Amino acid sequence: MNVAGPSCVGRASNLAIILRLMASGIQASGYGESAFYRNMPYFEEEYRESRRPVVHRSSLNLSRELQVTPWIFEQTVALPLSTRSGSGDVVRGLDKILDALDLGYAIGGVLEEPALTVRRRDTGRTIIANYDPMQLPNEERRLLHEEAQRYPRNDILIDTRPDGPGGDYPLHGFLVIRSVNKIMQLLSHGIAVDPEFQVEPDERTGEIVLNPVSTLDIVEADSRPDNAALSVKFENRCYSIAKASNDDGKLDPWNLGTFRVLVQLYRMTVTDISKTPTPAITIAA
Repeated sequence: MNVAGPSCVGRASNLAIILRLMASGIQASGYGESAFYRNMPYFEEEYRESRRPVVHRSSLNLSRELQVTPWIFEQTVALPLSTRSGSGDVVRGLDKILDALDLGYAIGGVLEEPALTVRRRDTGRTIIANYDPMQLPNEERRLLHEEAQRYPRNDILIDTRPDGPGGDYPLHGFLVIRSVNKIMQLLSHGIAVDPEFQVEPDERTGEIVLNPVSTLDIVEADSRPDNAALSVKFENRCYSIAKASNDDGKLDPWNLGTFRVLVQLYRMTVTDISKTPTPAITIAA
C-alpha cells in the first residue's frame, strides 16, 4: 500500500470523503458474494468489509481508472402500423408514433410488417465502474440499468470487473446511501457512543490519499482549542473540528473537506434537483 503525496490530495480526497460519509453499507451480489455489510463501527467485521471496498474504489479514482457516471443507452420500441389494417387502426398507429415523438423518440426504421420502430437516447441511474460504460453493447447497458431500477433510488450500482483496473478485487453490488439524518447520527455517535476505528486497506488496493480513523474528527472540550477551524457550544461543552495542518510536510484536508461535503448535502436537501440524475438524498430517517 502506498500513500499519495500532497499534489494528489485535491484530485481524489473528495470522492473518498463522499463514499465514506454517505455509504450506509455495501450490498454485494456477485463474484461469489451475497451479503450486506453495514458501515457501522458497532458491527466490527461488517464495518471493515464495508470500508475496504470504498478505499479500493477511492484508489482507482486516484489513478483516474474509476468511472462515476449515469448510464446512457438507447431505448427502442416497436409500434404497430400496417397498411393492410383498417383506417381506424392506421390512425391509432399514427397517434402512438406522434406520442412517442413527443416523448423524445425518433423514427428508427421499418421492421417487417406490421411494425415501425422508434428509438430514444435515455440517461439512467448512476454507476461506479472500472471501465467505460459506453464501451458496452447497448443491450448490456440497458439490462444493467434495469437491474439498478429494481433497487431504491438511493442505491448506486457498483460494477468493478476482474478484467479492468483493480480487477483483482472485483465487486458487483450496490452502495446504499444514508439519509442526512443518519449521516449526522454517525458523526455524533462517533464522538463517544460508537467511535470509528482504523481499518487498513485490502492488500490488493493500490495507492491511496487519506484513510483517517474518523469520518469527521469532532473534538469535545471545555473550551475552544487554539487550532479550531469551526466550533459550537452546547450544554457548556465546546465541539470543534481542527484546521488543516501541514504536519510532516503533508496536507491533511480531510476534516474541512468532510464539513464542506456536509454543507453541500444540506443544500441538496433544500434545492430542487428532481431533474438531475443524482441519488435521492432525504433528511428523514
